[in-house]
Amino acid sequence: AILKCVEIINYLEGKVNHQQKPIQVNPSATLTVSKELFLQNMFTYFKNAVHNSKPAQDYINSRNLDAVRVEIGYNSGQFHHGNRRDETLINNCMALGLLAPWGVNNRKPNEVAYKAFGKECICFALRNKNNAITGMYFRSTINNKDPRNAAGQAKHFYLKESTGLYPNYPNPDTKKIIIAESIIDAASLLQIAAITSQYSILAAYGTNRLNEEMQAAIKELNHLQEIIFAFDNDEAGNKAADKYSTELKEQLPNIIFTKLKLPNKDVNETLQAHCDEQIFIDLLNERTTNFSFSIEKENAATTTATAATLFIETETVQPKSKEKKEVESIKKNHSSLNTANPNKLLFTSDAAIYIIKGGVDKQLNKLQVTIEIINEKLTEGINRKHFKIDLYDSKQVEKIISEANEFLQLIKNDVANDLHHLTEALDQYREKEIQQSQSEEPKEAQQYILTSVERNEALKIANDKKLIPTITQKLTQSGIIGEDDNKVFLFAIAASHIQQNPLNALIQGSSGSGKTRLLKQIFACMPEETKKIYSRLSEKMLYNVPKYYFQNKLICFEDVDGLGEEAVYAWRELVSNGELISGVSYKDEKGNIGIKELH
Repeated sequence: AILKCVEIINYLEGKVNHQQKPIQVNPSATLTVSKELFLQNMFTYFKNAVHNSKPAQDYINSRNLDAVRVEIGYNSGQFHHGNRRDETLINNCMALGLLAPWGVNNRKPNEVAYKAFGKECICFALRNKNNAITGMYFRSTINNKDPRNAAGQAKHFYLKESTGLYPNYPNPDTKKIIIAESIIDAASLLQIAAITSQYSILAAYGTNRLNEEMQAAIKELNHLQEIIFAFDNDEAGNKAADKYSTELKEQLPNIIFTKLKLPNKDVNETLQAHCDEQIFIDLLNERTTNFSFSIEKENAATTTATAATLFIETETVQPKSKEKKEVESIKKNHSSLNTANPNKLLFTSDAAIYIIKGGVDKQLNKLQVTIEIINEKLTEGINRKHFKIDLYDSKQVEKIISEANEFLQLIKNDVANDLHHLTEALDQYREKEIQQSQSEEPKEAQQYILTSVERNEALKIANDKKLIPTITQKLTQSGIIGEDDNKVFLFAIAASHIQQNPLNALIQGSSGSGKTRLLKQIFACMPEETKKIYSRLSEKMLYNVPKYYFQNKLICFEDVDGLGEEAVYAWRELVSNGELISGVSYKDEKGNIGIKELH
């Protein structure tokens, strides 16, 4: 280890071993693709990484955020390692500042090591007017109590030369906009459909970074009526809200400026503390035009704007049909996937509404859906069209884009962008559903370990010279009354399931004589982890169970009538021979027919 340290020090000081090839570092890396395309690809990778990182999931959950609804990624710093290592990737990452040379690769001294920007951070995309990603914000997931943060390590990182707004440029028709102090605060509000249906959300990048791009975007909103500041409930937040409201008021004299009075330090802490979206509806209804109050004077009287301008508005409209109500519902969750009805998923954008009917196929090698595209802005003729498409098939996607343009008068680029985001949302939804279904699979009962007292009592009964009368007595005490001979006989047969050659029994009797009850009472006396009971079996079930599934298990059938003819045959063979051997044909990877045996 010491010699290795000397080698590294010599390299850093320029005393390179002449037997090694000099390491070439490109100080002027340039992008080989557009910045927007590369950042989009990297952000997609970061979003997928959330599902593979428990620390990221734990941190996101601790902030009461939903990584799918608000598009959150995670940078583990491993995106250039192993099979993913590619010189073009490294070059582009260096050009954008995602990687920087960092000494020598310890395992391969002839290679440069790299330091990843924003490592162990969740990340958010910053978007331009065209909704393309032009920047990224990273937030460290390392806890403040971690020794690595003891020295005050920075927690907020913006990719160099980042531009763009979070979550995006406001809708041109925006009438009311909420400005949050941070991106995480803005993300917290984006999850609340009752807010996003009536307000646009914009994140400032801190108390001193409501920058020119943000202010220019606000000034371009021709229908804007009110700006609401949701800055932190501290001195810095209060001063910043006062400062920016004053500056913007000079340029936008007809706009109402209000502020939220947060009960906690910031928006996200309020969300964590209350875990109830209604708190923000109440806070919006109680927002104030007084920017001078401080934390110590929160109980002082404040001047509030009129109810007509401050309270969340409810439109008076004619009763809508069921379908229109569903469309309105999805509009409340703009640009996200509404999964309230798994058989009718809803996705909306500024261009169109997309309804995925029948849910999503669980096969991961395709994404075949039946989709209805609606152009509400098309007032004449048919404004909707159905498609059956595999979203992984680029030719099918191109065909739908063309048809949507031809029949629904939608702009091709808008539809292409929507289908791209829809595919990502459906991918994440499907993966979440699969993980949930797997976690809900019934688990095998754990083996019960006897205590020393229980073991001694069991051995005492086993060595009893009057074993049969003792078992009869114990079974009676368990609640099996009468049937003394039958219950002892069946108990002995049931207990033999742990032997190499177990016994079998068939209970016969007239209808209503208590056959099933006696069977279940004996079944209840056996350990949970070694027994299974069935009301019926499908014809092929016994041929498809794992090889040792029934080994040393007590198997009971409530009624022989519940077994199909082929199932009866298979069970008889399994009882007689101890195994089933089935010959089947199959196709190999080249399509050739072969045969194999299943045991």
